[in-house]
Amino acid sequence: AALLRELRSLVGSEGLSGLYRGIGSLVCRDVPYNTLFYGSYESLCTLFMRLTGVQRKEELATGWVFLSGGLGGCIGWALVL
Repeated sequence: AALLRELRSLVGSEGLSGLYRGIGSLVCRDVPYNTLFYGSYESLCTLFMRLTGVQRKEELATGWVFLSGGLGGCIGWALVL
């Protein structure tokens, strides 16, 4: 109920464009982060595949995939923020 009330208030005072305020900042943050994250994630998965002798990512143990994602996120945020 409160969310709908605030949405009506925002659209009433600023129009539909008010819903998109801040989108430029969001894009400037998220595009570089996602580029760094996915690039790091894939590179780390490839590294761990070579280290463990696995041929396909589907064969990589879950722990290595989680580690790749965690380190990829750390790399992305460390470089974007």
